Amino acid sequence: MPSPKPLSEIKNTLEELLITDMADAISVLKGYVRNSAYYKPKVMMQAGRYSQISDDLNIGVISAEEHRMETARIRKALLDLISRLNESDITHPE
Repeated sequence: MPSPKPLSEIKNTLEELLITDMADAISVLKGYVRNSAYYKPKVMMQAGRYSQISDDLNIGVISAEEHRMETARIRKALLDLISRLNESDITHPE
């Protein structure tokens, strides 16, 4: 069994994913905090916001600019969560 990744590496990976693929970053983050009573609902809330804003753009309810601004807010919220993670908040893949 491989040894768990250090917290700093997990945080760096998540931060990079937020830049390139927010949906993937949310998915990976959900996996790491799946057993955290504090972080799991916060991540799920941001995941819901991201899903809704993407759907709204796809059906033309909001403009691309509104989508960009809301996506930036979601990214900032997720970056704040990631920055506060401690080793005890993380569940490593089995």
